[in-house]
Amino acid sequence: MLLPVVAFAGLFGGIATPVEAAALTALYAWVVETFVYRDLKVFRDAPRVMTECGLLVGGVLLILGVSLGFTNYLVDAQIAERAVEWVTGSIHSRWVFLLLLNLFLLVVGCLMDIFSAIVVVVPLIIPIGVSSLKPHDPFGCKVAYPEGENGLGRQTLSLIAATTTRHPLRLEI
Repeated sequence: MLLPVVAFAGLFGGIATPVEAAALTALYAWVVETFVYRDLKVFRDAPRVMTECGLLVGGVLLILGVSLGFTNYLVDAQIAERAVEWVTGSIHSRWVFLLLLNLFLLVVGCLMDIFSAIVVVVPLIIPIGVSSLKPHDPFGCKVAYPEGENGLGRQTLSLIAATTTRHPLRLEI
């Protein structure tokens, strides 16, 4: 029950970075399962649990590595520059662009997991957002890294691909 409290207390209390808070949370879960609930036996179940965890983490890292390689290929093949040329030459309505962007992101979300999708799609979308940033243009993409206290800023990546205001947007990296 106290698992979120341990994570948030470590993170927002300034005691731990996000990685250290995750490790602290995993340690808390292990202690509770082993000594409080006694569902996990140290010598019998721990090797099996660590093996399953290693397989899961290895699979995720393999997927992220392949998606990073695919991103490097897309950058080398200048796919983002071609997309910028096509979007700026073909799409003149912000609503059509938002509709196509949402359809693209829907297809990507159906085919890829979120971490791989972020690694692959963000380098494709950011040049389009940068090319649409003009002082009089009310349309653009914004990548925001919220600043936090205790050095915890620049952790969350939010891609906001829509605005209907008349104020210009800027790209914050």
